[in-house]
Amino acid sequence: MSARAERLPALDLLRFIAALAVFAFHLTYRGAVYERYTTITFPELDAWTRYGYFGVDLFFILSGFVILLTVECGRGSPGHFVASRVARLYPVFWVAATLVFLLTFTQPEPFSVGWKDYFLNLTMLPGDFGARAVDGVYWTLAVELRFYLGVAVYLIFLQRWIAIDVMLALWLSCIGASLFLAVAPDWLHAVALTRHGALFAFGCLCLRCRQAGLTPWRGVLTLAAAVCSVMCVVNQIPAIPQESPEVFSPVVVAAIGIALIVVFAVLCAAPTWLAWGGNLAVVLGGLSYPLYLVHQKLGYLTMNLTAPVLGRWGALLLALIQALALAAALHWGVERVYNARLRRWLEPKLRFFDRFAGTAQGGPRPDLSTS
Repeated sequence: MSARAERLPALDLLRFIAALAVFAFHLTYRGAVYERYTTITFPELDAWTRYGYFGVDLFFILSGFVILLTVECGRGSPGHFVASRVARLYPVFWVAATLVFLLTFTQPEPFSVGWKDYFLNLTMLPGDFGARAVDGVYWTLAVELRFYLGVAVYLIFLQRWIAIDVMLALWLSCIGASLFLAVAPDWLHAVALTRHGALFAFGCLCLRCRQAGLTPWRGVLTLAAAVCSVMCVVNQIPAIPQESPEVFSPVVVAAIGIALIVVFAVLCAAPTWLAWGGNLAVVLGGLSYPLYLVHQKLGYLTMNLTAPVLGRWGALLLALIQALALAAALHWGVERVYNARLRRWLEPKLRFFDRFAGTAQGGPRPDLSTS
């Protein structure tokens, strides 16, 4: 089946599950670490939900799979790729970041940020300008953008001479070197996306095995990406969260990482399993990105304000309902209205990338604005 014809609702369902896992991590565990955002705790849950941050790792694996699928659907057009990614990420992010900023602006530290920080956040790269993030979860968007930049560089400058499998092998070599070398240069870490690059690479290779077939060469590369991915998730422990790394068992982290990789690989290997879920999965997947953008700080505020009246469980339920309602409003009011329009407006203006890269033009392309 061609990439253009495939619709894989199970990916949407996995996205939604990942977003819920991150919600549980933040609202039942992360916020109460050293009482930074809330004093409300859930000891009945947090032994499990503290590992909900793996939802981010699942996002990165999914991103590797879907981004390469986007490239294949766009027939290697860098203009199409850049337009589709800008249209997918930015409109709803601008609205969500503005909403979170305005609702937390009058709150004390660590909720509020200044106007300068807010405007720099609109780039999705506030850390590169020394600004604080409007919401803590936005750090992952900078990681995504760096991955997209690498893909765009490949499409513009290298795809005429280097096949995608060879490019993935070269990138995976950089990732392995950055993980195994005792001292690696900064440029190698930047190219490899050391902390998360293997997860993207694993997702890309799963797509290649699914679309082009499992060969011994791709099998070796996928296995190497899986091993590096497990190393990545274990190496994340000191930063998840930085205040209490001792509560995360390396054995449990490695086991969850292996399980995540095996489950995703098995799903991709089955010809029809990624088609499971139907329209409901597609709808839930549409909520995942805006849910991720608005759940954290606004969830903490809601719980802090309502727990004295509703109790901690009622406050948690209300925070979930609030996050889902905002996500639905953002998805239907922003993403469904503006993403495709922005992509169609941008793509003709970015065709100079295609001319430079020498990629073919013409013929219909699928609408990937919600991919």
